Amino acid sequence: MNKKIAIYCRVSTQMQSTDRHKEDLLTVAERFNYKVDEENIYIDIITGYSIGEERPRYSALLAEVEKGNIETILFSELTRLGRNSTELLAEVQRLQNKG
Repeated sequence: MNKKIAIYCRVSTQMQSTDRHKEDLLTVAERFNYKVDEENIYIDIITGYSIGEERPRYSALLAEVEKGNIETILFSELTRLGRNSTELLAEVQRLQNKG
């Protein structure tokens, strides 16, 4: 059975790069024999602390999760998912509820 895998990377500024995160996560995927299609690599360049600021690629990823098109998300650290503890816990719960 092929799992539907996605990678999510986020950095805070244009001065930063997601290259290392992406390469590290592709290595992890390879180690687990996961195939990650290029269209399933979601990258946002946006601060995690600006309240109300949307993360468009993360929103697109969540839409694919909701549709059942993505089963597993690889990300480098928990801080990539939430701006604060409350938001992080809500995101983890949302993803756990989707299985």
